[in-house]
Amino acid sequence: MVDKNVSLGNSIDEILLIYQNILQNPSFKMYEENANRLDQLYEDVKNQPITSEDKVKIAQILELNEQVIQVILNEKVMLSQEIIMFEKKKQATNYYGKLSNTYDVGAFFVDFKSK
Repeated sequence: MVDKNVSLGNSIDEILLIYQNILQNPSFKMYEENANRLDQLYEDVKNQPITSEDKVKIAQILELNEQVIQVILNEKVMLSQEIIMFEKKKQATNYYGKLSNTYDVGAFFVDFKSK
């Protein structure tokens, strides 16, 4: 997390630095730790005059922001896949658990074809 007391003299510079730090170890958690500070800095930028130098930095910020968004979307996809796998395992456990209750035995596989 970026120190809130760091004086960069310019909110745009600090936003750029925060995004660079997030992308050193990209994750939603890293973004979340800095989200409030970023919101505050974006509010500050609204009230500042924008120079041509700032416009170049804003273009860099936009690119870094897109990278962070992609990281978050990738994490979301991975978590969705984990949830699907968890649900499949849960359904299989429930199915075999019901069978074991029906036959009053522990949960294990029974080969009914061999009987």
